[in-house]
Amino acid sequence: MTLNDIYLALPNLYSVSSAKAYSAAFRRVEKLTGRTLKQIPADDVAWTEIARHIVCAGEFRAATPKAAERAFHTWSGKISAAIRKAMEATAEVPVAPDARLAWDQLIDYAKRVQNRPGPDGCKVLPGMADVSLANLRARVGHVFPSELDNEAATEVLSCIPSDKTASFRRSLKLFDKMIIQKDRHEEIAALLPVSPVGPLPGRRDAPLDWTALPASLVTSCDAAIDRAINGERPQRDRFGGKLGADPLPQRSKNKRKIRNPELRRKNHRQALSWLIRHTWSDRTPPPGVTQLEDLLTSKHVKMATAKYAERTKQSKSLKGANETSSTNSWLATLDTLAKRNDLGDDVLDAIADLRFSDTVHSDYANEMAAERAAFLKLLDHNPEVVRAILTGPRVLAREARRGFDRWETLGAHAQTEALHIAMASAAMALQLSRPLRTRNIHELTVSGEGAELCLPRRKGSLAMIDIARTRVKNNREIFHEVPAAQWKTLALWIEEGRARWCASHGIDPDLNPYLFPGTKSGAPISRATFNKTWNRGMSRIGVIGLSPHLMRHVGATLYIAQYPGAYGVVADLLCDKIGTVEAFYSRGAGREASRLFAEVIQRLDPTLHLT
Repeated sequence: MTLNDIYLALPNLYSVSSAKAYSAAFRRVEKLTGRTLKQIPADDVAWTEIARHIVCAGEFRAATPKAAERAFHTWSGKISAAIRKAMEATAEVPVAPDARLAWDQLIDYAKRVQNRPGPDGCKVLPGMADVSLANLRARVGHVFPSELDNEAATEVLSCIPSDKTASFRRSLKLFDKMIIQKDRHEEIAALLPVSPVGPLPGRRDAPLDWTALPASLVTSCDAAIDRAINGERPQRDRFGGKLGADPLPQRSKNKRKIRNPELRRKNHRQALSWLIRHTWSDRTPPPGVTQLEDLLTSKHVKMATAKYAERTKQSKSLKGANETSSTNSWLATLDTLAKRNDLGDDVLDAIADLRFSDTVHSDYANEMAAERAAFLKLLDHNPEVVRAILTGPRVLAREARRGFDRWETLGAHAQTEALHIAMASAAMALQLSRPLRTRNIHELTVSGEGAELCLPRRKGSLAMIDIARTRVKNNREIFHEVPAAQWKTLALWIEEGRARWCASHGIDPDLNPYLFPGTKSGAPISRATFNKTWNRGMSRIGVIGLSPHLMRHVGATLYIAQYPGAYGVVADLLCDKIGTVEAFYSRGAGREASRLFAEVIQRLDPTLHLT
């Protein structure tokens, strides 16, 4: 079944007025996705994944960016609702009338007693309890409430889109609380299960408990990781010292210094955890595995890769092993461990074969990701996207300003939202002043010794960005002025937003030097929080999918479009190599060459009497 089938069935699913509204929503799908309705499967999970990558800048007209964002989510929700309703209508096992009636009774009860005090003075049910139960009815309405257990809930969870799982878990949490406090709900006690549903398993594999592994294996792995990080293992002298001592014992063989050893150590541990978790289902190596040499073998690597590939095929929420670079990254890390610890050619050959096999190899491992390339093509086809990006900092700053102006009247959630929007506007302004790597934006310092963002010292002067070469990937110093237009946006965060952020999180702004201070002493905000605030801002201006790193590609693409062939300037702008720039951004020069070619043909046309 496809969306086209549901579109044709809308008159049978809804009333006349509702069917018209849903038909208009379906007609918009083809414009925003670039696919026909017949090409999109009628699957709620698949549609949610498609909607996550829709760039809707300029498509939903509204008074404010927030209203436009809400309109987009309302439209996307209509498609999901129609899919679920069509699935219910064509389900092989219809919902039992008594099950539907039981859920309706629970919801009616919640409407009557929510936010009302009980005999003990406490609320019988919290506000919006009826909405939570209605959410459960939509997902598990085919199961009688008293028969709902962990197994049934887990089965339903596997079919829910990733962005809806949190609300489903919250609804179950409320349901469990009602079961535990059954004596407070005597009216509907007979409809509740005997025991709580309990916590549901996460979609991600649970982390490995290293303390449960043999001490000798942990010690061996840690020593191997140290060797992999600190340098290559000394090679055995094949000549037994007959040629004398090595005159250059500390040569580095052009190996680049590792900037973040602790992060690299974490990556090595995660790769070994991945190997153990997918080699043995019980996560417990046999007694004979006591050293890294026993763990990292060709047999175990092949077993882990095969089991992981099978797991991705059976899961709706995981991408295939050959559709993402994750598996290749684990194998590359294991390859480094094997090389630096002289584990032999057998395991190295096995890893190399797997990395380039059909099971693991991704077509995009060594080139720009398909999603990134598709987003950049939008810059050529849709001027609204370019306009949304270029005006993004100012639009977000206005949104944040509205929140700051009525700060005292806002609730905690609205205050956090205003701070996130202000933070996103500042980060976006920095990227439009000069595209930087995400790490340099995330960890930018604004005070203290060696501050990287130098504030204007007097009226009329400009702020400066000065990042030492040791903090840049290609060891190239970053030094430039911040344009006045972008500084206005940055000033809102520095002068107002940063202080409010520190106050709400108990941070001393004078002791934390970072532009985006974190709750840990003298540290920036976590990368997860930074990404969350950025994504929130991009959703607000309708450019979902625009990541901080993608802003580098956007900047280069826009410059090449105006100055075709200026690869040297773009390489200097991005602090990258000319070869890399030419490989990624030749599209713009090719477009300009095509335009010049068309002009030549047009000039020659009358001379050659072409028709």
